[in-house]
Amino acid sequence: MLDGKEGSTYDGIGSDGLVFSPDSKHLAYVAAIGKKRFVVIDGVLREAYYGASTPVFSPDSKRAAYVADNGEKWSVVVDGSGAGKYDGIGKSDPIFSPDSKRLAFTASRGGKHFIAVDRIDGPGYDAILSGGSVFSPDSRRVAYGARLGNKSFVVVDGKEGPQYDEIGVHSLVFSPDNKHLAYVAVRSAKMFVVVDGTEGKAYDAFMPGSRLIFESPTDLHSLALSDDDAFRISVRIVEGRASSSTKSGND
Repeated sequence: MLDGKEGSTYDGIGSDGLVFSPDSKHLAYVAAIGKKRFVVIDGVLREAYYGASTPVFSPDSKRAAYVADNGEKWSVVVDGSGAGKYDGIGKSDPIFSPDSKRLAFTASRGGKHFIAVDRIDGPGYDAILSGGSVFSPDSRRVAYGARLGNKSFVVVDGKEGPQYDEIGVHSLVFSPDNKHLAYVAVRSAKMFVVVDGTEGKAYDAFMPGSRLIFESPTDLHSLALSDDDAFRISVRIVEGRASSSTKSGND
């Protein structure tokens, strides 16, 4: 029932329930009729599948995308059209760019994992790291973490960065002016901030729940731990190079 009006009757509704678009003008959900699953947007049933995810609306509320299973392969349906045939799709995908014009998702085929952007599959890796892809604020740049063998690295604008033991989960962030990318990396049990490929000072760990936050296009900060002391890390980018400073919690 919506605004006091009773809708169609189905055998079941998806476990994620109802999803509204950002402008609250559109409603979507997954409905079951027998063994088939249908995505319903604004009361209209879309194509039947054996499985479907709850739709994701674009920031401008004009587009919707969802993952669908035809019983053999998986695809991403956007604007009513299926994109690709894959062995699997990432659980947190797909995602729209901030301007709503682009779409990215994690997929797998033939034992390799990759990021597909604008219906174009990227290079295959052993794994795509948690967090999937990240768009820059202007939607022009895309970055994500990947793994080959026992090494992890960040791919930004299609180029692979330095290899590390690990990349911080959900740590990738673009600067407000879209020019810089920062993330947390791990090597030999030490953690540090990497900005545009330049490594900062090493720490024992970062504070649980802390994030990399850009205060301006050239300044960012986070919280770290070293020798049982807490530090505020400040990073300033000058002429394309990043320099770090710290302030102890005991100061």
